[in-house]
Amino acid sequence: MYPTSRAHVIASEISGALHALFDSLKSADVFRPETSTQIFRFAVRSNHPRTRNELTLEQFLSEGHVVVNPWNESLGTVDRELAKMNIRRKIVVELPSLLSAPAIVAGSQLIITLPERAITTLFISEALARFTVPFAISLHILNVYFHNKRIDTLGHLWMRNFIQEVVKKA
Repeated sequence: MYPTSRAHVIASEISGALHALFDSLKSADVFRPETSTQIFRFAVRSNHPRTRNELTLEQFLSEGHVVVNPWNESLGTVDRELAKMNIRRKIVVELPSLLSAPAIVAGSQLIITLPERAITTLFISEALARFTVPFAISLHILNVYFHNKRIDTLGHLWMRNFIQEVVKKA
């Protein structure tokens, strides 16, 4: 399912440790406003032969999936939720970046599951259809971390406000 070379395993462990570290930061040195929470959705090409309507969990799992894994994690949010139910999906393509995903999904019979904002922003083509994920999954929470040392500077305040405005427009 995922690369298993020693370098990939080490990178995945480091990445997981960093995510856990950032998620647990409650230090007086770090400012972490919650920026956005989103549901997950999945996208397929609009003329996909087996996904004209919402899918059942069994149908969802029987399809091939594209996974975007920029942090080289051993399991992403979707796969962790499926693992809680002792099930796995069939991952066919794993990408380090989201940018090529719309073209891959539009030109294949694969499914991609992402936070709603990514789906509605990048998968806007008429060649793609979007659906609700057929199982319970935690919300995707996007956090931005700042060091408290500079949070009162005008540039820092402007950047935080800009990020908040962009996220609210989605």
